[in-house]
Amino acid sequence: MRRSFLAWFGVIAGFAVGAASGWLAHQRQAERDVASAVASEEFLTRMYDASFCGIVLQVVDRGRLDLVRSLLEGNLAAAAKEMDGLSASGALEHFRPPAMPDIVAGVNKARRYVTTHAVEAGTGERLDRALLVIDGQRARHDDETIGPGRKQPPS
Repeated sequence: MRRSFLAWFGVIAGFAVGAASGWLAHQRQAERDVASAVASEEFLTRMYDASFCGIVLQVVDRGRLDLVRSLLEGNLAAAAKEMDGLSASGALEHFRPPAMPDIVAGVNKARRYVTTHAVEAGTGERLDRALLVIDGQRARHDDETIGPGRKQPPS
């Protein structure tokens, strides 16, 4: 009887160890897959940035500042539309505000530029909404970090 119990205990323990090992390996692979997807997206974004900069710099070398202005204003309007669409879609549930204040400052500069220049209609409002998303997510993230019942750190 004792041998039977030990045999069953060994089978169950072996199954539990095997299942836990398999689950951990699956979790690690999933984390690597997510990290790879994020890195791939970032790499493609940086490739786009480098490509755009190369095109604009060649146009600057040719002395076509009017074309540079047109390219940049079109890119600004397109970025504002994309941010607005992403915000409206509800896809930003897990969005974390940028850690670099330069990004927010740059969007603020773009918003000020739009108010004084003839850029595609609605771009300024879209940039305002993007800034509100960042502010709202920053406040939400701060609330989650502080948590209920905790004191807020001094400002």
